Amino acid sequence: MKNRPRGLGPALVLVMFGFRFPAPAVAVSPQADASKPAAVYREWIDLVSYIITPTEKDVFFRLTSDRERNSFINLFWNLRDPSKGTPQNEYKEEHLKRFQHANRYFIGSSRPGWKTDRGKYYILLGPPLNKVDVLTNGLRPVEIWEYMGDPDQGLPTMFRIVFYKRSEADDYRLYVPAVDGPYALLSNPEAQIDPADNAAILSKIQEIDSTVAEIALNLIPGNQSRMFSPSLQDQILLARIGDLPTLNINSSYATNFLSFKGFVETSATTNYVEMTSDVVILKDPRLPLNFVHLALQPGRLSVERLADGRYYFNFNLVVTLKKDDRFILQYDKDFPVYMTQAELDGLFSQGVIIADRFPVVEGEYKLMAILRNSVNDEIGFMERSIKIVEGNPALPRISDPLISYGQGAEQTDGYAPFRIMGRSVKIEPKQVFGLKDVITPYFLVERREAKGDLRIRIEVESLNPEKPFFKEYAVLLPSDDPYFFFPKTLDPLPTGDYALRGKIMGPDDTVLHVRQKIFQIAPHAEIPHAPVVSKIVKDKDASYYYVLLAKEYDEIGSASQADAAYRTALDRQPVPADAVKAYAAFLWKQGRYDDLLAAVEALESRPEEAFSYFSLKGRALYRKQEYHAAVENLLEANKRYDSDVDTLNALGLSMIRTGAKEEAVKVLTASLRLRAEQPEIREILLQLEKK
Repeated sequence: MKNRPRGLGPALVLVMFGFRFPAPAVAVSPQADASKPAAVYREWIDLVSYIITPTEKDVFFRLTSDRERNSFINLFWNLRDPSKGTPQNEYKEEHLKRFQHANRYFIGSSRPGWKTDRGKYYILLGPPLNKVDVLTNGLRPVEIWEYMGDPDQGLPTMFRIVFYKRSEADDYRLYVPAVDGPYALLSNPEAQIDPADNAAILSKIQEIDSTVAEIALNLIPGNQSRMFSPSLQDQILLARIGDLPTLNINSSYATNFLSFKGFVETSATTNYVEMTSDVVILKDPRLPLNFVHLALQPGRLSVERLADGRYYFNFNLVVTLKKDDRFILQYDKDFPVYMTQAELDGLFSQGVIIADRFPVVEGEYKLMAILRNSVNDEIGFMERSIKIVEGNPALPRISDPLISYGQGAEQTDGYAPFRIMGRSVKIEPKQVFGLKDVITPYFLVERREAKGDLRIRIEVESLNPEKPFFKEYAVLLPSDDPYFFFPKTLDPLPTGDYALRGKIMGPDDTVLHVRQKIFQIAPHAEIPHAPVVSKIVKDKDASYYYVLLAKEYDEIGSASQADAAYRTALDRQPVPADAVKAYAAFLWKQGRYDDLLAAVEALESRPEEAFSYFSLKGRALYRKQEYHAAVENLLEANKRYDSDVDTLNALGLSMIRTGAKEEAVKVLTASLRLRAEQPEIREILLQLEKK
């Protein structure tokens, strides 16, 4: 597996408080691509017709290759596997068994067994606890299936599913008391019985068979009917049974599969892990730039046991920012962690939160993140729409609340996710807290050009209309600070869902800006929170953020702002080499070769950057048609590294201009050996050989 150190023992899958063995990789046979699903895939849709969500089905039919469909099918079953650490998928095996039973024993007159009513409910519920066949003169053939229900799934402790035949040639069909009515159960009703007189009908059925009389009006034992009317609870029960297979399925994985299959191998997504995420946009007053703060908490954490007894995992985070169909930014980072047994049992027993931050320019974007654990190759996805609008500078702004479960620690050095003005916030992506948690939201207020006395009002309001609750807190905004970052500890709250609002109030009590977040107080004294793993960018390395910002400006077509961001990065001392090289690439694309030559002089005195210095300088001189100087610098670059195609091509082409054609042939031939697909270079060599 990638990114894994040597000497690893068996992998462990950490799931909340316990361990499971990892699921084996799914082997997928290669299939020919097809624009429409072949028969085998249409048969698979039949197989899962009662357990697939509408979103899953829609995504499956939008896939365009058999490879994608195979990966999706593996993912579909893996997500339903009750014990992902075992070789078997008990859910899949049980479903196949029920499906095959339905096709074997419930064959309809004109349709396969799985499409019959009996087949459907056998697939949904499995074999009944007890089955009663009623074949009695005076009644139509009736089958009564008895089941024990799970109240946690919204089912009664005991219920029945009933089927009946209207004629000998007919299939058994589902009996719904409120729809069919007890009159439908009589095979030869007497002429004097009114079809609407349920009392008389029920009396007649009781004379023939008391068991059928029990189910004629109710499928749930003990459910009383009023005035001999069929129970409406039966229809609720049947609807609930139909919903059972999809109750705990979050279909977002399917849309994620569709969105991200272009970024990763579709076969890799079969080890999909659901993620909880939180995205907050905050301006960092120290720079000042708008930052996206990103927190991702995978629903499962797999770890490796190392030969020295420690444990290990590594998450690779890929972040992509898109505007329409254009990539504005893409980067990736690794987050490796080594831990002891005690840390695994304690600190990481609730999993982990991977957090990062990056600057973003004004605009509307689609933010996508891929988080991949090298252990077991588990992968999760996140997609959000974000919007950064500076708005009217005369109006102040308040940030989204950062809801913490206690006071964050002071951290004076460097930049880190969810750290603002030296204060780190204890984040909880799920926004779920315990009764004993000290709920402490943080707010960042930017005064901007607003004048006069401003107040901040913090409101907490219950979202449950049956349990109304409202509380507000007032904070005075300092008049001399352009930025004000502060916590406000809330009074203890009862269990429930709440809206937390931060408002900036003007002198006349008008609301100038408001931001809101939803959170929940769970009915537990304590809620365990996962630790955060992130990376710190030191103060001296803050140029990294300006380089990212410059690349964003460049991608949206704002060359002047990109140039300004690069220059800000280069103002750092010592001048960061990576920023110089990124700026040089930008200047090359702009055709600004004199500026490029001036910029790379910052690398001249650094031996470790000698190749970059001579290569960039030589290539710029080639474009300026200063061929002798170009050859001199490019030869120096090639002495330090002789396998760079761009350097070799510039050197060879410069040599042609200086008359050193034999040397040029050698250099360009070496370039072709490194990269064969260069038709222009190949054509130049052919022309040289003819002369």
